Amino acid sequence: MDQKTVWVLRAEKENDPYKKAFFEGGYEPLFLEVLSFEYVNQGGLAERLKRPAEYSGLVLTSQNAVTAISSTIDLGLLSREQLVAGWSSVPVYAVGGATASAVRAIGLDCVGEESGQADILADFIVSHHQEGTRHDDVPPKRPLLFPCGNLRRDALPEKLKASGFSLEEIVCYNTCVAKDFTLKMSELCKEKGNPQWIVFFSPSGVNHSLKVIDPHLLSRTKICAFGPSTSGALTSAGVAVHVAFSSPYQPQQLAALLADHDDSS
Repeated sequence: MDQKTVWVLRAEKENDPYKKAFFEGGYEPLFLEVLSFEYVNQGGLAERLKRPAEYSGLVLTSQNAVTAISSTIDLGLLSREQLVAGWSSVPVYAVGGATASAVRAIGLDCVGEESGQADILADFIVSHHQEGTRHDDVPPKRPLLFPCGNLRRDALPEKLKASGFSLEEIVCYNTCVAKDFTLKMSELCKEKGNPQWIVFFSPSGVNHSLKVIDPHLLSRTKICAFGPSTSGALTSAGVAVHVAFSSPYQPQQLAALLADHDDSS
């Protein structure tokens, strides 16, 4: 039986677990990098990371924010020892398992990964601070450090500010459309035909890719969304989501979900 094709709308990683899982599940994964990222303000970020005592916590809502921190080390602006020693006694909050894994890979401990999305992480931060500090320091007098992208969403900052928390934001990466996305998509359609599934991984990926993907192709293709924010972005754009899965799921489980949907439809 011919393998069904799946467009995986993100960059393929070395030994990518999704590639293996899809092949084993009877699908041919075709990776299309929708977004590219430009890291900026590394000097300003490094200076802030050197002063953990000025903050009540570090908030990380994407793997790219963690990569930005790692880049300050790679550039020699901050040592890993400085980072780990400085932030070992200050809470580091991470949304979702993937971001939390990236945080631990640079030597930091973190909490909040079970939240899965930014607005729920905001609730976790408020309750975590209330449980772990003196009552007279709720909300904290020091700001939370929030490295983020130029397209960061409003849910987390608005929730925290409504609870009296202050945020010191620093834009540390810009999100752009990958230059060859449209060309590669056209080439795949010619070579492989239309996909059976398209898997979206982020709201930014949704917003950028929907500008160039043919609406007729979308209407004839099954859609899978990674996480509630991505699913919401698709629904808001009028795109039907056939399978939605959340961050804790493993790649093998995702492939199984698609197969179950195919078997039942």
